[in-house]
Amino acid sequence: MYSFSDIRSFTSISEKYPPDKITQMLNYYFSERDRVVTQYNGIIDKYIGDAIMVLFGINDNSAACDNAVKSANSILNKLNNIKDFLKQNDMPVFENIGIGINFGEIIVGDIGSSSRKNYTVIGDNVNIASRLEYLCKKHKTSLIISESTYLNLSSLEQINFKFLGNVVLRGKAEAFKVYNKI
Repeated sequence: MYSFSDIRSFTSISEKYPPDKITQMLNYYFSERDRVVTQYNGIIDKYIGDAIMVLFGINDNSAACDNAVKSANSILNKLNNIKDFLKQNDMPVFENIGIGINFGEIIVGDIGSSSRKNYTVIGDNVNIASRLEYLCKKHKTSLIISESTYLNLSSLEQINFKFLGNVVLRGKAEAFKVYNKI
């Protein structure tokens, strides 16, 4: 189970503020995101600029989809408080984030060269999560999940999503059924 999130309009924010303010903002947001991810048994795989790659279900897959969705909803519910804190502390304030969640097999391990490796996850299902996050921009929504995620959610979580449609993700030949948060 993999989640990929990204701050909207980060490039334009970065152009307007000095590096120390951007660093303060990111560190605060990442700390808040880390608390929520940990609360729902997730593991932050890595930060890529303003993006966060999160893994759920590494030890227990039974509630991975519910935990990923609950984590996403929790951080989305906290965004106004995060933005208020940023504003009150003279840091850049971002408008929104996008989150894509996909369920499926991934490859976990040390990846890299003989002189430098990172313990990380790779695979098509990780790429799909990233593509779903990107779709959030197009559909002006904050959370999009794959059909495989939706089908593995509890009925209590499924009712919070609606079918968005069949979409062809960048780099993919087949259309995917996707769902967004109601």
